[in-house]
Amino acid sequence: MHHRIFAILVFGIFVINTSYTQENPSFNQFFLGGSFGFSTQKNTPSLFGNSNENSQTSLSVNPYFGKILTEQWMAGIQLFYGFSRIESENTLLVPPRIVQSETNENEFGLGIFARYIVNPNQSLKLMLQPDLSFNLRNSERLNNSRVVSETEIWNFRIRIQPGLLYQFNKKWRGLVFLGNMTYSFGELRDGQNDNQMEYSSFQTNFNLAALRIGVEYLL
Repeated sequence: MHHRIFAILVFGIFVINTSYTQENPSFNQFFLGGSFGFSTQKNTPSLFGNSNENSQTSLSVNPYFGKILTEQWMAGIQLFYGFSRIESENTLLVPPRIVQSETNENEFGLGIFARYIVNPNQSLKLMLQPDLSFNLRNSERLNNSRVVSETEIWNFRIRIQPGLLYQFNKKWRGLVFLGNMTYSFGELRDGQNDNQMEYSSFQTNFNLAALRIGVEYLL
């Protein structure tokens, strides 16, 4: 685990340092920006006498600061905050009872990113944005307002996001992230039993819930 962490950090620092040392002075410009994601869904299935109602809401914000290095490359640092809530109400017939469950998650992250513009001479630009971040997530689950589990996760995350960028004028531009491919590894700790375990995962997310919109201002 520690060898992987060290290798990724060295690689990230090397990429950013190399990009800055190879920059073209004509593109020496900074920018501020941020992206925003929101999704909500609700399901009300009923099967064999059990009625289950579920709803999920998630919100995330991602402010960042970067620099234009060349016509096709940019790099910077970013922050991340995410919140999600899953609520469910299960009506059981045997024995008759209603179980109301709620799971709340908060996630904080700090990382670096690079951005590659595929077609810099077009008004609507296709981009690929890899990033590396360290994240801390806390999760709490309640049944009928009683805490039944608490989990803390820290991880390193490597992610690639394809997207579209449009330049409105000399100072403002908008962008849309179309989803992501993510590999993460870290440690999970069960707050109730004080158990710890290492984990790793790979995910692809290309759906409406993974869409993010953003705006940038050139300084």
